[in-house]
Amino acid sequence: MKIRKIFLVFIFIILNLLIYKITDINRKERIEIALNSSIKDLQTHYSILKYSNNKTADAIYESTIKMIPNFIELFKEANSATKEKQNIIRKKLFNILKKKYDIIKHKGIWEYHFILSNNVSFLRMHKPDKFGDNLTNIREDIVYVNINKKPIKGFVKGRTTHGFRNSYPIFDKDGRYIGVLGISFGSEMFQEYLTNISKIHTHFIVNKDVFNSKLWKRDDINLKYTVSAENKNFMLMVDNLHSMDICVIQNSINLNSIRDDIDKNFKKGDRFAVYTRDKNRKIEVVTFIPIKNIYKDKVLAWLVSYKKSPFIYSTLESCFTIRLLSFLLFLLLLYFILKDLERLQDKELNITKKAYTDTLTQVFNRDKFDEILNEYFKKDIEYKKNLSIVIIDIDKFKDFNDKFGHLIGDEVLIMIAQYINSNIRKDDIFARWGGEEFIILFSNTPLNIVEIISNKLRIGIENLLHKEAGKITASFGVTQYRENDTIESLFKRCDDALYQAKESGRNRVCVK
Repeated sequence: MKIRKIFLVFIFIILNLLIYKITDINRKERIEIALNSSIKDLQTHYSILKYSNNKTADAIYESTIKMIPNFIELFKEANSATKEKQNIIRKKLFNILKKKYDIIKHKGIWEYHFILSNNVSFLRMHKPDKFGDNLTNIREDIVYVNINKKPIKGFVKGRTTHGFRNSYPIFDKDGRYIGVLGISFGSEMFQEYLTNISKIHTHFIVNKDVFNSKLWKRDDINLKYTVSAENKNFMLMVDNLHSMDICVIQNSINLNSIRDDIDKNFKKGDRFAVYTRDKNRKIEVVTFIPIKNIYKDKVLAWLVSYKKSPFIYSTLESCFTIRLLSFLLFLLLLYFILKDLERLQDKELNITKKAYTDTLTQVFNRDKFDEILNEYFKKDIEYKKNLSIVIIDIDKFKDFNDKFGHLIGDEVLIMIAQYINSNIRKDDIFARWGGEEFIILFSNTPLNIVEIISNKLRIGIENLLHKEAGKITASFGVTQYRENDTIESLFKRCDDALYQAKESGRNRVCVK
């Protein structure tokens, strides 16, 4: 029965583990679908915006070199002119291009920059007073174009700022190379556009190595950067749409539980998405798109979006509900099955007890005693050493029955059985042998101790008084196993000892 219970508990555990595994697989699959969808969604919006900006930059480049009067001639002349002459050309170009720059600024372009073929800045439309600085060790995109004479586009850090730069080669009418036109979009434009237009709350976080200060001044815009919630090595621009309280402090708290996952994925440098719970316990998917340098070998920034996910929330809730209900259902089934097993066990025990219990005295009957004794005789000799039996016979019991009747006789038998049973050890085997006789099996007990116990029992019986029958006595026959004994020889010797006790005047213990 115990094995059955253990087996049922084992099945209960296996079923719950199976439900857990199935729901876990389903949960992971559904969450992966949601996370991949979020990655695809952000990547699509980012790609569309980047494509649109690139096309805008292409159009500005084409219109600049083809439609601005005298632009090519003036810029070509600047490459070989003296500083005084360059200043004159710079002012002319600024005046020619100012109207165009005022228009394209509203398209999100903040840098409209002309660089000579020797990597020296000639004219910054956004900072016309700053020129003549060599960009060789600062702007890798400019160096690339001047060397390869091919356009390049991508995220590039500058001397004091960073952005998505489109750098184009400029050729004169004869096809000779004369310099670079740089058209740049600020990274905050992506943050603002995706948050406002696409309705995806987005952070554009930049590696600390990209800049040295936390406060930049560009034209009339103050850009304040602080350590981002996503990673301590990246900075976030705080503005009206991206407050310190929500985007940094609250997000830092929300992301604490998945901080290790984020850091691990940052090291890989691939796009990824994770989910966490906000302060209201709602699920929020956080998606990361890496922004690499123009050579695609280093991540300079990350585009990060935050989006509520009812789909993942319902998935987790369903998973928990299924597991809980399954657990409770299996637990209920286990309870009822175990209850049935206990009832069956009790029934079997009752049947067994009836088969081996004397109906009147409720101690073992002769069959049970014989079974136990036979088991001892099957064992090695070591188990049979100090094995003793004691047969107890109530003196003149027939006279009790004749004088007081069988009901009183039964009461006497019950009284003596209860007394003996409560005054021997738990390991001692006590049974009704038949009629007025009882028998005790002692194991691991020296013969002299058995004799002492028998005398104590005899005296105790003698001191018992039945309310009608009065004083009762009993005779004891005692013997111990001897080498080469059989069950028959053991009982023969014990019967002889009992006979001797009877013949010697009863109410005594005789040992053979």
